[in-house]
Amino acid sequence: MSSPPSRLGQQIAQVIDELGRARLPLALIGGLALAAHRVVRATTDVGLLVRAEDATAIDALLSKLGYRCIHRGADAANCLRGDERLDMLFAHREIARNLLASAATRQCEVLHMTKPCRCATKMPRMRQISF
Repeated sequence: MSSPPSRLGQQIAQVIDELGRARLPLALIGGLALAAHRVVRATTDVGLLVRAEDATAIDALLSKLGYRCIHRGADAANCLRGDERLDMLFAHREIARNLLASAATRQCEVLHMTKPCRCATKMPRMRQISF
């Protein structure tokens, strides 16, 4: 018998479902994306890579889920719902768009998620990539 989804797993699943219904591509990034590879990192925020042109639509959908945007710039946005944080990077450049397009669908067993999610974990020297 499998464990119920973790709180982070539930948060991710809800966002994935909502954006999926709107056919807006996304990929889990950062520490939680590594969970799909059974690598556990101490992190409490959800990081997503999304298309830059979808930012306004995603903001509206997240608002519907109870998130409020605390920062939105040209390259990123940060949203909160209670103590749940969601960070988004907007894919502008070809390298980021390719990363989003090549994100692999994986089961995130570490988070006890019941369905797979798309994870972008091929991020060498992430801090040097300009999105």
